[in-house]
Amino acid sequence: MATDRAATLAALRARLARIQGGGRTAADAVPVAKPVDAALPGGLGLPRGASHEVAAAEGDSGSAFGFASMLAARACAGPEPKTTFWIEPEPSIWPAGALRFGMRPETLVVVAAHGVDSLWAAEEALRCPAVGAACLVHPKPLDLPASRRLQLAAERGGGIGLVLVRPEALAQSSAARTRWRISSAPGTGMRDYDLGQAAWQLELVKAVGGRPDEWKLIWDQEDQVLLLHGAELAAVQPAKALL
Repeated sequence: MATDRAATLAALRARLARIQGGGRTAADAVPVAKPVDAALPGGLGLPRGASHEVAAAEGDSGSAFGFASMLAARACAGPEPKTTFWIEPEPSIWPAGALRFGMRPETLVVVAAHGVDSLWAAEEALRCPAVGAACLVHPKPLDLPASRRLQLAAERGGGIGLVLVRPEALAQSSAARTRWRISSAPGTGMRDYDLGQAAWQLELVKAVGGRPDEWKLIWDQEDQVLLLHGAELAAVQPAKALL
């Protein structure tokens, strides 16, 4: 009996360490950007085998779609690319636009589903080891049991679950390992009608085993990287001007 108890406690400690980032390697995380990764569990990036919530400012769903597309693309990249499931009541993702953030259209599966059907589809996708990311666009806040089911499904499959929610959903309890608030920021264009590179104001609201913080980031489409507005961007742009 004592041996069983010790084994159970050891397994629980190991699971807690994985959740909070202890012993995590680069393969267990999806890189976001250096300053952002440092605030996440283990300092390596977005934890795999976990669900994450992304809320965009009202009327600014494009920034959340872009951010989710980038994360999904990175979660699915590799010698044998994995599949991304995009689940939405009325799918509005534009594959050509997602391509800008690194997503490969041939690995994208779009699912039209509502309510409990969309949750079922997300759970089933996350349980599959061949799925690198499942993106669920959910107009209503998830209750705690639903968010727990998504988290458990992600733990089983090893991919990342990305739940795109409305801003008010962040006020409710959730089992998501990280929760984000994102909005568009002015681009880098210097002339009229030149938007330049996309820019986001990104806030990490919650991170189990990490620390909340916020950043202004620029998406460098050419190099497929997020740069911190300021020093990182200033260091990169002059070098590119010489190419």
